[in-house]
Amino acid sequence: MKNVTKHLALTILGFAFSIAAFGQNTATATAASSALIYAPIAISSDADMNFGTVVANSTTAGSVLLATTGVRTPTTVTVLASGAGAAAHFNVTGNPSTTFAISFDNATITLTETVSGTETMTVGTFAHDEGATPTLSATGTADFYVGGTLNVGANQAPGLYENASDLSVTVNYN
Repeated sequence: MKNVTKHLALTILGFAFSIAAFGQNTATATAASSALIYAPIAISSDADMNFGTVVANSTTAGSVLLATTGVRTPTTVTVLASGAGAAAHFNVTGNPSTTFAISFDNATITLTETVSGTETMTVGTFAHDEGATPTLSATGTADFYVGGTLNVGANQAPGLYENASDLSVTVNYN
């Protein structure tokens, strides 16, 4: 009887080890899932770009560089103090403390004389004052100014010149 009990115990023990050894061939693991949702980024404009009053040269083309501070630097033209310049101003809202990129959708825009509709000038070389890595504040806001260069033709026809094409600015999260 001792041998039978011993033999039965060894058999049960053998089955237990073979089941445990068989169970070692599979394993299970789990992974968590997550997503971070940002508030949509948005941009609006609350001030237009204005180069002020400019006197064209009768023989030579010129330009007016409008800095993001509103300071105008003329080349071969004259700018009058009575018609001060102003940089365009934009407001951005979005996810707090997040970096974003600013891009200009047009390399140049065209200004057309409002009476004749045939005389034009171009504005290009746009620049903003937000630096290399614009970042939304802790409350999710930022604002920046945009300047550019007005190209004035030799003996440019007098008149009021306004956008025939708008300055389009895009912001995107980095």
